[in-house]
Amino acid sequence: MKPTTTQRTTPRYNPARNRRRIVWSVMSLAIVLIAISEARKPGNWKWLAPDPTRSPTAREGKPQSALAEKDDLEPDQIRIVTPREIARQATRDRQPADLDLRISGDFLDAVEDSRVGVRAAENPAYFAMLAKSREISADRIESAARRDLTYATLMNDPAEHRGEIVWVEGELRRFGPIPAGPNDEGFDELYEGWLFTDEAGRTNPYRIVCVFAPSDFTEGNEIRERVRIPAYFFKRLNYATAHGQHAAPMFIGREFQKVVRSGSKEVSDRMASLMVPAVVLLVCTFGILVFVTRQWSARRVPLRRHASGAADSPLQLGGDPPADPREFLARLERESVDENPPPV
Repeated sequence: MKPTTTQRTTPRYNPARNRRRIVWSVMSLAIVLIAISEARKPGNWKWLAPDPTRSPTAREGKPQSALAEKDDLEPDQIRIVTPREIARQATRDRQPADLDLRISGDFLDAVEDSRVGVRAAENPAYFAMLAKSREISADRIESAARRDLTYATLMNDPAEHRGEIVWVEGELRRFGPIPAGPNDEGFDELYEGWLFTDEAGRTNPYRIVCVFAPSDFTEGNEIRERVRIPAYFFKRLNYATAHGQHAAPMFIGREFQKVVRSGSKEVSDRMASLMVPAVVLLVCTFGILVFVTRQWSARRVPLRRHASGAADSPLQLGGDPPADPREFLARLERESVDENPPPV
């Protein structure tokens, strides 16, 4: 009875297929790391939280509108209050408690939202805010600043919050001088900054006009400086972009202040920002090394076999062994006889 043998097929290396697998693995890992980096930013999850702003008039027990105020009307008389008067009264109620910081209601009534630039009728309010920002100390302005007004609140209800002092903190990306224009307050040059906050995102800037420029600031369009400022909310401003008209909250303040971070926090933030590129680079380098090593090994094996002089053997060439061992032994015997014939 002939012994049977199981024929084994050696898997062959497919460089194109393995190259595709390595590339897809590296790209998948890079996508996952980028998604993790974006998900850890608190600013990307602000849309999930409800609006935390609360009416300060309700918190302080002040009347919500002019209708709640007492008047001297006779029993048979009525008072007609227009929506503009209601908004004006609400604006006065929300202005700072410090009377020196308040802006005249007649000035604020002339300001219109969703307009490009500052109109001539808005100049009294505009320069009144600038003058108060210059003359009143920074401590008094900071003590009157509100910290609960969000980007959505200011954009949806600008008239109700006009003239309030608001804390704005974010990343300053553009800063430079602008002409003050004709005025009676003695301003020759002002400074304009475009600031992006974590809450509003990277596509919704704030425009802030300042009286003074910090001494250690550089001017230009490529600034990346973390700053904050207590400033008057002026209006919802329209401005032109490459994609059409856009709107942004406009503020008027004294001077930008750098946000000083502790050394450990700054180092940790810098390391966190560099972690994703470092991991991606490491994975790409590892994938390239694996691919080059496999390619080099696949090319060296045939050269080594050819140099050994045993290329005639079917086993060393990677061919399939004979099904019957006896046939293989007989072949070896015939090859031996051919190479070393018996003496005659």
